[in-house]
Amino acid sequence: MKLRDVVLVFVLWVISAPFIESIVVHATGAHGWIYDLLLWGKLDAAIRWAVFWIALPLLLLRCSGKRGLVELGLVNPGFKKALIFVVLAGLALGVHFLVNRLLHHILPSPGSWYGGAVGRSRQHLSWGQLLFAEVTGTALLSPVAQEIFFRGMFQRFATERAGKVFGVIIAALLFAFWHEKYDLYHLTRYFGSGLIYGVLYLKTRSLYPAILCHCAWNLYVVLGHLVF
Repeated sequence: MKLRDVVLVFVLWVISAPFIESIVVHATGAHGWIYDLLLWGKLDAAIRWAVFWIALPLLLLRCSGKRGLVELGLVNPGFKKALIFVVLAGLALGVHFLVNRLLHHILPSPGSWYGGAVGRSRQHLSWGQLLFAEVTGTALLSPVAQEIFFRGMFQRFATERAGKVFGVIIAALLFAFWHEKYDLYHLTRYFGSGLIYGVLYLKTRSLYPAILCHCAWNLYVVLGHLVF
């Protein structure tokens, strides 16, 4: 994995944001359910992740003569091995959740940015539209794209240069700062889950278990805000 590939995917994602949002606004006239789903439902961001963090890495690796799927870790880990580590990762996420509930009383936090985003989206979307948008974007597309970039690309790149332990830690730190930059409580929350996904990828040598756990965790968060 080359630094050029990692940087190119990240930069193209960042610069694409205003262009895609501008296209959505002009194509829909800034109104209607398609506009609401894409912008207020945040599906435009999930689509950008899908394009730049899934398709582009595969294309870069294919053009460089490497086997794209294998290079990114999209390989069969074996059912028994994957099941054991997914169960262990699930238990680790449960412990991580409980520890974070305790830290919530110690570390200052202005509140969940995700909860605030969902609250703002409720003003523009029906419950069914918001559920569709959040399950599709937050619980499916985003975890797949993020695992391919943070673990399949960045952790692999860091591991090849700094070793397995530092590779996992550095990728988890980037994952945490990508989600939250100023809130120490949520930084520790994302860093902890990033470590779990990173170790899962390292132990199974496959992204599929990490993607499964990430999707399941995000689905829990989505349902927690919309249903319970």
